[in-house]
Amino acid sequence: MTIDGKSRILGVLGSPVKHTLSPAIHNFLIEKYNINYVYLPLEVHIGNFSDFIKGVKGIENFYGFNVTVPYKVNIIKYLSEISPEAETVQAVNTVKIEGNKLTGFNTDLFGFKRSIQMNFPDLTLKGKKVLLIGSGGASKAAAYSLLLGRIKELVICNRTYQNARKLTKFLKTDFPGANITVAPLEEAYLDETGFRPDLIINSSSYGLRNETKPLLRLKSLKGTKTIVYDLIYNPKETALLRSALQYDLLIQNGLDMLILQALQSFSIWTSISIDELLGNVPILRKILNKQF
Repeated sequence: MTIDGKSRILGVLGSPVKHTLSPAIHNFLIEKYNINYVYLPLEVHIGNFSDFIKGVKGIENFYGFNVTVPYKVNIIKYLSEISPEAETVQAVNTVKIEGNKLTGFNTDLFGFKRSIQMNFPDLTLKGKKVLLIGSGGASKAAAYSLLLGRIKELVICNRTYQNARKLTKFLKTDFPGANITVAPLEEAYLDETGFRPDLIINSSSYGLRNETKPLLRLKSLKGTKTIVYDLIYNPKETALLRSALQYDLLIQNGLDMLILQALQSFSIWTSISIDELLGNVPILRKILNKQF
């Protein structure tokens, strides 16, 4: 890959982004398809966020960026328009730059749905009980996918209880008949309530910093077929996933979701079809697994 004065710039905006594997994905694709782009990590602290958005409009060869924690919701007010998917979930993880026009997209919906289908092909969401941890942008995408799949019950747990209530109110607008409840995120929640979810999803940032204590005590789920899905991909095994393995539960980390949402983002920026890009999933898994 050669970088020169004509190279188009892409990147991932967030804080922190030192853990990110997105450059490995996109720069592999750039090299494979022999296009003159480069993809960079863009760590921007909250105090500098608005200055960054103003600045990118002045860089002629800046063509777009992904958006990660903690900016997926906050960025919306800075955009010229957003896609129907991003409008639906009110969260943006991909921005395309065309002159002074910034358009937001949400490829997390695609990434989450396809990752479930890919890793658990026998799983039917209809009628299932789900525990969702988190209330941010990725949580909205996961919740929408689950509710569209007609799950039976959704329990949303969050460290900030009020944020979970806001997410529930937001979801009820589009799914007024859905069975959605809110619970405080406590380690003993499953033990104390006796709730037996078919699927547990961590869509919060807890685990990114290698926290050693799991979010939930999972001992009461031993012997069940509960799937524990942590959307974090680095570290490869969070404390939650290690705990799930201890009790013989099925697990999945966020690597495939990362790859799949990245492929749709790349398609938005380059116009290479998503069907063609999906053929890169196996090799990207191998490349990224070597990063751990």
